[in-house]
Amino acid sequence: MKLFVKETTRGGGKVFAHVVATGMTAHVHVRAEAATRDGVPIPVSLMTLPEVDGWVLILPVLSVTQCVTLRAEDERGIEVCKSAKTIAPTAAKLHSQFNTATHNAVAEQMRNCDTRCRSAFSAFVRMDELIFAPESGCDVVRGSVHLPGPCTPHAPADLELRFLDGKAQDAALEAPLWLDEWHANRATGELVRTFSVRVSHELPFLVMWARDGSGAVDCFECLEGFVLEDARRRWDGLTLSAWRDPAYHEWFLSRQRASGQELEVQRALGVPGGPSFSLVVPLYRTPLPYFHELMDSVLAQTYGSFELLLVNASVEDEELSSAVAEYELQDNRVRVVELDDNRGIARNTLSGVETARGDFVCFLDHDDLIEPDLLYRYAKAVVRHPDTDLLYCDEDKLRDDRYCEPFLKPDWNPDLLCGENYVCHLLTVRRSMLDELPQDDYVQCEGSQDHFLTLFVGERARNVWHERRVLYHWRVHSESTAAGSASKPYTIAAGVRAVQAHLDRSGLRATAVEREDVPNTYRVDYEVSGAPLVSIIIPNKDLSSMLSRCVSSILDKSTYQNIELIIVENNSAEEQTFELYEKLERDDRIHVVRQPDAGAFNYSKTINFGAASAHGTYLVLLNNDTEVVAPDWIERMLGHCQRPEVGCVGAKLVYPDGLIQHAGVVVHQGMLKHLGWKLDRNVHDAIDGFQLTRDVSAVTGACLMLRTQTFLDVGMLDEALPNDFNDTNLCLSLRDKGLLVVYEPAAELIHYESVSRGEHETEDLRRQYAYSTGVMMSRWPSYFADGDPYWSPSLWHEPYKHLQW
Repeated sequence: MKLFVKETTRGGGKVFAHVVATGMTAHVHVRAEAATRDGVPIPVSLMTLPEVDGWVLILPVLSVTQCVTLRAEDERGIEVCKSAKTIAPTAAKLHSQFNTATHNAVAEQMRNCDTRCRSAFSAFVRMDELIFAPESGCDVVRGSVHLPGPCTPHAPADLELRFLDGKAQDAALEAPLWLDEWHANRATGELVRTFSVRVSHELPFLVMWARDGSGAVDCFECLEGFVLEDARRRWDGLTLSAWRDPAYHEWFLSRQRASGQELEVQRALGVPGGPSFSLVVPLYRTPLPYFHELMDSVLAQTYGSFELLLVNASVEDEELSSAVAEYELQDNRVRVVELDDNRGIARNTLSGVETARGDFVCFLDHDDLIEPDLLYRYAKAVVRHPDTDLLYCDEDKLRDDRYCEPFLKPDWNPDLLCGENYVCHLLTVRRSMLDELPQDDYVQCEGSQDHFLTLFVGERARNVWHERRVLYHWRVHSESTAAGSASKPYTIAAGVRAVQAHLDRSGLRATAVEREDVPNTYRVDYEVSGAPLVSIIIPNKDLSSMLSRCVSSILDKSTYQNIELIIVENNSAEEQTFELYEKLERDDRIHVVRQPDAGAFNYSKTINFGAASAHGTYLVLLNNDTEVVAPDWIERMLGHCQRPEVGCVGAKLVYPDGLIQHAGVVVHQGMLKHLGWKLDRNVHDAIDGFQLTRDVSAVTGACLMLRTQTFLDVGMLDEALPNDFNDTNLCLSLRDKGLLVVYEPAAELIHYESVSRGEHETEDLRRQYAYSTGVMMSRWPSYFADGDPYWSPSLWHEPYKHLQW
């Protein structure tokens, strides 16, 4: 018997070669092995086709020579024939081109036969998605291995994953990770397990290879360059933020800027009973073209009740001083405050404030622009909400005569404001509030004086109004802060002083700390008062290994010691689960409570039952599929929970491969979504929102802390919402009582939630989800009709990133 190779063709990143035998006897099994010339194993497979005599040999398309060994064995496993074949890349390409040109029938039948003719009994591996992690400079490939369920009674425990580039070298930048255990696909009956691997963002070709030690499972898939690039483009499209979208300029002009007709209507109608405004503009060495453009934008305002205070600290600049004087002569709304020298931006600004006559003072930079309807919209807001003491709007940057990098801001967010001055422009404050301003402290924060002022007024403001519209353009040039903090490094230290002063005035035992990874952003470290007992409630049904990992991580990693763990047993059936309970209860801090007559799983009822057994002053709701990452996670959350204005605190949850699973929840126009989902754990965006502590509408119950009394006062979890949205309903109920819901990124845990399984696979679960959605819409209509207060209405509702439309 002899084995030899005939036709060769290529397709889908693979080489397909026709293997035939002469003198073959019955019951012969043929198998193949492949390696490079250096002996590096590479994947290979053989399959039979009804239309083709013999076998089809399948290999990846590599740029190196592949050495194939074919062996034929009889039914006793005795080798009856052995053959070697070398597949050179150039020859394989030429043979494939020839067979394609001549329409070779066998070649056409072989090409892509592994995917085209895949049987129900074939194992296979596939890429499910490719995620670009720019902070890591790599791609995260998430994929899955599929085994035919009916023919695989036991999933292999030793399945190995390998990833090769086009030269058969290891393409994995880190060891690949399994994201979950084997589970059955209810629709197909397959056994499925998902994985994640990081590869170079420049990788042009990838081979994914899965095999076990016995050889029962051996499958591979090839991803050609165009497939990888298409996946990268698809991910980029999903996560394209307005901050970097080149189409923003046109979008702003067509969708945001008021039309000429609108402006004429505003001028004609005015705002009866509206306030007066004083725009304070400190001038210092202002380029004349920028100054004229600034003046044009202010004097074009459709609302006329304002004065423009030009604080000129550049009297030696004759051209600028002459232009300033000319504007004062031409328009009686313009007043000039002449300074004999430059006293610094803070003191120069105060010189203008001291002469302001308006009801509100606007702080406008000397080289920026405002939209003509800014003051009109501010005036309407004050008339509608007379108790408003502070106003701000959305903004963008003006670079080379194009609008870019829009900042579509959340509504008033005091925790985010401690992390950075997100309010920024156009900051407008009621004049009477400035009488209380500690001017020496304000001056001490030179460079971040606006941050100081916003924090100071925010502590006292009766109402803060956010105009959800881009009305301010921050000009980018070499000397402006908009060009980057490197142009004014002293602003970073000034920002720390501004935040610390706010914490001190508020009587908070906390320390402001500069964040080194992103300039001009800060972290607040809250001290924990005392050592109150924290009860951690963990619902559980079987999955003993998962529960053991969760509990061990809490006990071994957590630096906060005064805790108790309440494990709520719910319908477990496996013997090892109860063995684990017995072992865990040997620790006095761990208590297992059995939920009587649990019936169908109801997360709300299970948590409420566990809370009834808790003795702690504070509760943590925690899923059993979590693992502690940050040792001080309890202190981080507890520091916030001890603030009287805080209702609950949520953690940052990441998947095992370092992508974000949860960074807060957005409740926006019919959608409830986890913020930051599948982005890199270290992702930075326009406001660095996933790395900064901030207030959100909701956080997930997978890790949530609140005071026990608060939990009781709000009515605990609603048992009419058994699985979906009970945590969101709890958070919105707390917000309805005037309490804050805080997301704390420094409290980080891994969440082993499956990334591939559908959340609502059965008809019953889909109906339950639809019912729960209806309940939420009826209870909280403003979130669904008007949108999330922490999410701009200009943004798309899919929060892969926080700036979309």
